Order: sequence, then structure tokens, then C-alpha cells
Amino acid sequence: MLTCYSTQSGTSKFLAEKFAATVNDVCGGNGENLVCDLINVAGIPAVNEMRETFSKYEIVVFFISTFGEGEPCDDSIEFFNHIKKLEGDSRKYSLFGCGNSFYDKYQEAAIELKTLLDASGWIQVGEFGKSNEANNSIVDDYSAWLFDYMPVLGKELCITLKHIDEYRPMYLISRAGLGMKAPASRPPYQEFKPFRTNIVIESVVEYGENYVQFDVNLSPKDSRLKYQAGDHIGIYPQNSQEDVAKMLQIVDTTAVTGKIKLMPVNRMESNRLTNKTYESYEELFEKYVEINGVLSRALVKDIAIFFIRNMELKHRILDLVNSKGKFLEEITKNKLTLVKFFEKYAISGPHCDLIPVSFIVENFGYLKPRYFSIASSETVSNDRATVIMKLIREEMGDYAFNGVCSSFIRRILAGKSENQIEIYLRKSKFKLPYDIGRPMVFIGAGTGMAPYRGFLQDLCSSPAKTTKVSKIIVLYGIRAKNSEYWLYSSDIERFQATLGEKLEVHYAVSMGEDGSPKQYVQDLLAASSPVKGPRDTLEQLIDVETKQPEKQMHLYVCGDAAGMAPAVDRALIALFSGGKPKDIKKGHQRLQRMASLGRYSKDVW
Repeated sequence: MLTCYSTQSGTSKFLAEKFAATVNDVCGGNGENLVCDLINVAGIPAVNEMRETFSKYEIVVFFISTFGEGEPCDDSIEFFNHIKKLEGDSRKYSLFGCGNSFYDKYQEAAIELKTLLDASGWIQVGEFGKSNEANNSIVDDYSAWLFDYMPVLGKELCITLKHIDEYRPMYLISRAGLGMKAPASRPPYQEFKPFRTNIVIESVVEYGENYVQFDVNLSPKDSRLKYQAGDHIGIYPQNSQEDVAKMLQIVDTTAVTGKIKLMPVNRMESNRLTNKTYESYEELFEKYVEINGVLSRALVKDIAIFFIRNMELKHRILDLVNSKGKFLEEITKNKLTLVKFFEKYAISGPHCDLIPVSFIVENFGYLKPRYFSIASSETVSNDRATVIMKLIREEMGDYAFNGVCSSFIRRILAGKSENQIEIYLRKSKFKLPYDIGRPMVFIGAGTGMAPYRGFLQDLCSSPAKTTKVSKIIVLYGIRAKNSEYWLYSSDIERFQATLGEKLEVHYAVSMGEDGSPKQYVQDLLAASSPVKGPRDTLEQLIDVETKQPEKQMHLYVCGDAAGMAPAVDRALIALFSGGKPKDIKKGHQRLQRMASLGRYSKDVW
């Protein structure tokens, strides 16, 4: 087997090498399995020689990353040109693409390669795998693809896959030395070295049971943390003691007592969880491990094979794993955590061995920070950063699913947890224009209004800035104009009092009001919109910038990447094409040009 990759940042190379190692383990090392960069394949001088190289392998597996605005990575451009000349070939191939759905041309390079290979007569084996960096799910997406792909590969190669029925830990749990102390935390603070601070309790504003707003104390003299409106704050949550207690009932904590330390079996490996001292297993699972992470089919299969001793229960779980649709309905859609999964299927006591700590750590990883757009400006409060958080709680039939971070904040505000959080600041390109005299359009819904509050705070912070502002249009998507959903209503009133006619705020109410139909922000841009004003004003701005380039507007979108952002793109393209279907391509090109010039910015998730 030949495994090829193209990469800009190293992600595809990492997955290709991981894949090759897995194939060697599961297939018992049968046959040659070479991993190489596509630049090396493209370096073969003659097309016939490249065809001959491919002919040595039964299957060629491609790991392809998409770069920039949908183009192939630099190391694969020459190969893409060569592959067009391999007509009449009938090799077998498999494909896994790495991309980011925040960009318009998601997986474009991998799709282009598939098109070229299919046109040349190549035959696809297995599903076209895709990973999405936007969801931080690259490894999870790869694991899900690999789970279904390996049986297909074994069948194609006529190889019986090795079944590993004994768990081999990646980490060893040892007792920490009594004299070990964590070093004092000092600046600079970053993702793996967060700053410990607190919530400013007097700043808390609650919007019913749906949202909460609060300030985080930055203590700039101690932390040296600085931000600008539009930057992000990462908050490290903590798991609830209730969840930790339930986890400890199914985990093997008997080997070591007292202070513990995680050491990798392979001493060359290390991560955020290793080589640290933990006061107890409780501390490890409460503050550092993502114990409420998503369950994959591969993880559940491993639990059934390695740890479940009751054969009837084992087969029941394996039947669930082997049915992709059933697993989606029973596990994924219900957002079952590991603890809830054990409860639902009555996995306990004599039916199952205790789960090794190493298994939990390697499958769930460290407790990741949750990111929020900062809703304030450093010009107004450089010692604080404002956060607006949606409180996630969903009824899932027999139990309620609670967001880990929102539950953590709830406990602090209710006085059930110590008022201490760990944070760090992440820079963003989502910024006000250098020339604040340019017209600006802010489009967002719900918590997507957070960075705009920071922008408007900044613009209203001094008469000099306010005077320079020419026009700001805000398209605000909101469920209802009431105290539960109307975020920043009092702030908006103050901004309008300061900016006057320079600020227009238009609302799209998705729950409808007084019998009116539901509306979303993209509807405010449509020619048929019943809300008068926003489209007319935008058409005027487009007309002005056509005649006076120095008055070009800046567009901003913040919010949902899957639904709202693409819908807003389509509405803007239609607006720029003048409502003429034949000019849609021109509208798309105009929007792309604005993005390339930094005049169309997105902060979406």
C-alpha cells in the first residue's frame, strides 16, 4: 500500500503516518506500506514512470489538505498537474480530506483530486473521509472514518485483520514524590499555561435561564494580559464533582493512592497531562480530563472487547457499534457521556472490569478551553474582559445534558464552587478597520453580538472617535425582544444616544412577534424583506463606494458557521449581483475580493 499526503501545517502528514502505523499493526505487517509526500511522487520525471510506481501497490491512499481559498497545498500542485495525464488507469484509491468549513471552499482540494482520479479511471475504495478543523474534530473525524474503512481494506487486500483483545495502556500511573511542587505560574500566559483569576461578581447580568454576562478580572499588573475588541478569551472549565464521583466508580484507581503522576509508556511522547503531579484522581478528572467527551464507535467497541465480561452484554454493545444508524440514534443524538452510557446499558459490577485510567486519558484527552468573543473594549476596561455565555441545558429524555463550561460558571455564580477560573487570551483578526470613518455593517445573532458590543464601546469611548464614524448598520438576529433574549439592550440604547443617526439597528425576530413570520438576519438583506431600511441603506453604500472608493464599506459576520454564515453569504452575493441571476458570479467574486482585502471578516463557530 502507498500512503500519500499533501500538507501545509503538518496535519495530513500526521494522519498519514498514524494511518500507516495502524495498518501495519492490524494487517500484521503484510506487504509494503510506504508513506510519502506528494511532492516526491510528482518529482518522478515521466508520467509513465509515475504510473509504474503506482502499479506496485494494490491501493493508494491519499490524505489531502485544502489550503487558502480552496487550492491544493504547495507540495501537491505539481502532482495535481501530473495526475491529469494518467488517463485510462484503473488503480484503486482511498481518500481522506482535511479542511475547515469556515472557508467557502471546504475540502475543495480533496474534491478536485477525487474528480481527477475518477475521470482517469481510478476506482474508489471505502468512503471519502473528511475532517473539519472548524469543529476541532480532526482526530475524531479520522477515527470515525478509519473505523468503517479498516474492514473494507481487509476485504480488498484479502487479509484477516488482527483482533487485539487485550488492552495495552499508553500511560503508566505512578505515585508522585512527596517533595514535588508545581512551579509558580508567571507571565507570559498562554493556552497551556493559563492565568488563574476570578469572575467580578458585581458585573453579573442574567438573561433568564438562557444567558449570563460577566466580567473576568485580568489584573493587568500581575498577568500582563492585554486584548483588543474582537479578540477571544479561552476559559478552562471544570467537571462537576457529581460527574467525577460517578466516573471514579467505573475507573480502576486501586493501583496507586495519594498523589499521582502520568508517565507515557513511550518516553518520547508527552502532552499536557503527563509529567505533572495531581493531588488525587479526583483532581485529575475534575480539572484536567474531558470526561464528558463524545463517545465514538471505536471507543465503545474497545470497551466491549477489552473490559465487558458478560457475553450477552458484549454482543449487544457490539451489535450497536456495528450499526452506524443505530449508534447515531441511541448514543450520538442523545449526547451520552461515558457515565450515562454505563447507566443506560447497566454496565457494572460482575459484567465489566474497571476501566484503566490510561484508557480514559488517551481516549478523551485534556479538558480543553471553551472560547468566547470578548464583548468589551480595552479602551474602556483594560483590567476586565466581558463574556456573554449561553447556558446549555437540553432535556434528552431520561436525563438532562448540561454544557460543561456553562455548568461550571453556574456553580460559581451560585456559590457552590470557589470563584476561581483559568483563562488565556487569543488574538483574532476580527478587528475594526484602520480607518473608522469607513461605513461598517455588523451582522450577528444571539451571542454573535458579543464582539460588536466591544467595537461599539471602542467607537463611543471618545468624542474624537465618535466624530470620525460615518455609518454603522447592525443586523441583529434575536429570538424575541424580551429580557430572556434581548442581549445588550441597555448598551445599544447608550450607543444610539452617542452615535445618533450614524447607528442603525435592525432586528430579525426568529420567534415572530404579533403574528408576524419568523425572520433571520439573512432575511433583512433580501429584496422581499418586510423590514424597511437595511437593504436600502446597503444599496446606497454600494452605490457610493462605486463612485468613491475611499468610502468602501467593511462587512462583519459573527455567529453560527453551519447555518447563519452561509445563508448571509448567499444573501450578500444576491445583493451585490443586483438581484440579477445572470450576475451571481460577479456578486460572488465581489464578496471574495472584499474578503481578500480584509473588508469582509467572519468570526464564526
